[in-house]
Amino acid sequence: FGAVNLVLHLVVVACSTWICGALVSGPRARIAAVIAGCFVALHPIAVEPVLWISARVSTLEVAFGSLAMVALLKRARGGGSGTAALGATAFAAALLSKESAIAWLVAAGAIDLLDDARRPLRRRLALHAPMVAVALAYLGARLVLLGSIAGSELAPPPAGAILASAWEKLRVVVAPDAWAGAAWGCVALALLVNERRRVLPACLSVGVL
Repeated sequence: FGAVNLVLHLVVVACSTWICGALVSGPRARIAAVIAGCFVALHPIAVEPVLWISARVSTLEVAFGSLAMVALLKRARGGGSGTAALGATAFAAALLSKESAIAWLVAAGAIDLLDDARRPLRRRLALHAPMVAVALAYLGARLVLLGSIAGSELAPPPAGAILASAWEKLRVVVAPDAWAGAAWGCVALALLVNERRRVLPACLSVGVL
């Protein structure tokens, strides 16, 4: 079980490394790819999904979601219908692994904007249409089979609690302790001093998402 989880984690690392390298052009691509790959590979938040069999759902979700993001970026750069089908299939597998995979739609939007903020609207809609169709089909199936999209009769938490939880998760991911925060501060300073301003947003975006 541990070996399978490790392989899935390596898939996530490989996808994150490729995506970040693809989002940064020129000689900076390798720097960005190495930073993003190390960030995803070594971050302590990945310990539980990799080592615990009960947490494999998270590893499966992120592995399939990462593959969907690779397919999305390849599709944005001229990939054919096969690439779109691969991305939609990977996203569907992520949703079937864990419900929170719906958040990959946000990641897809972020990667799309980082790749080309001036992409025509029609092209952008066509790019995201397969994943959106899969998400709507998934939510429709939950509504039919479970009676509600959420699948629970419990009242949803207030917006303030949701935002507080999201902020705490973001803080843990970016800087789980003071040493990590200081390290990322040094990386940010070094990159900004060297006028590599697209490297840091790309690294952090891919790593966090």
